[in-house]
Amino acid sequence: MFIYYVNYQPAFLFKYQQLFNDNSVYIFDSKYEKTRSVFVRSDKNEVEFSKFLDQSVKKGLIDQYNFSKYSPSAVTHGYFDKIDVDRIHKLTTDSKIEDIRRISLKNNQVENEVLSTLEQDLKNIVGLDEVKNDLRDLCSLVHVSREREKRGLSNDPISLHAVFRGAPGTGKTTMARKLGNLYKNLGILKKGHTVEVDRGDFTGQFVGQTEKNTKEILNKALDGVLFIDEVYSLKSNENSNDYGHIAVELILKFMEDYRDRIAVVIAGYNEKMDDFLSTNEGLQSRFTNFYNFKNYSSRQLTEIFDIMMKESSYSYSNHTKKRINHLFQLMINKNNPEYFGNAREVRNVCGTLKKIQHKRIFCTPNFQDNDNDYFTKITNADINQLYKKYELKEVNDQKVDYKLKQT
Repeated sequence: MFIYYVNYQPAFLFKYQQLFNDNSVYIFDSKYEKTRSVFVRSDKNEVEFSKFLDQSVKKGLIDQYNFSKYSPSAVTHGYFDKIDVDRIHKLTTDSKIEDIRRISLKNNQVENEVLSTLEQDLKNIVGLDEVKNDLRDLCSLVHVSREREKRGLSNDPISLHAVFRGAPGTGKTTMARKLGNLYKNLGILKKGHTVEVDRGDFTGQFVGQTEKNTKEILNKALDGVLFIDEVYSLKSNENSNDYGHIAVELILKFMEDYRDRIAVVIAGYNEKMDDFLSTNEGLQSRFTNFYNFKNYSSRQLTEIFDIMMKESSYSYSNHTKKRINHLFQLMINKNNPEYFGNAREVRNVCGTLKKIQHKRIFCTPNFQDNDNDYFTKITNADINQLYKKYELKEVNDQKVDYKLKQT
């Protein structure tokens, strides 16, 4: 039986299990972003093990690698802590170590799958860099907390509830869904589904109806995320017949009773959210995760426009794309930033532009005789009509940011 130390670049992190499937492996954090380190117990000699690693490269399981025979001196220095050293030494003597290593291997595999899935989800979302980084930090927090628990160290409880602050169309609902998926993948919430509601879903015309509606919603969201948009609308005015405050009280109690089984995410405009939280000490104490959703720039809105239009198989020149960017700049300047629709406005622009193009095509004699390109192309004439529709005047000497992504 041989013990080898291997340092390698994984081609795909989730293929750890496949790589060392027939060998006993202990995987630990190598402290590098692009490499992983393992100690492998194998019945292969050095020549056979080298061939095995070469085959792994050809299969696309790993990229570059180096390996050496086990040496106690190699383990006792460097960045290994005592727990690592003890476990690695145990590989040389314990004949029953394989099951333990399988668990270690599986845990690393799951953690890397979670990170890989999160990165793939975030890759498809334009902007929101601060929010994305906060979610990555959440992954790190959970993984390190679990390792601390294994070592008998104390941990602060992980708060699942969050406050999303920002204008409409900045991705709050989308991120609430991503948060639910992340909690599920991390093993924090069993289902990870997202229940999206607003004030009208809670309140009724009498006390009993509000209580019934709220309890049904909370039970439906159990083991997942409850996303409440414009939650401050539940705030009741003094001496009013509004029962929003009852819904808030029930939500707070449910959050306490099932604090490990539900994540409540409340969302709305920045200042209104701050005012709402300041009126209730219970709310202030239960929400510790704050995510700020900034308004999109014209460049980011153009990226979203590009994604939406390409998904529907529309085509246009880069000059057209620049004119769209300028259109969004004019719209941003014209509207109050607090109430500007952001991605919602992009969706409206896409819908309006499609109608303009369809009308142009329909008014063309024998339009059915044209090829597919004719039905997918957006022309300068279409963009001219779009500007007129929104009552915006295109500036000739446009001093705008035209550094757009080429697609």
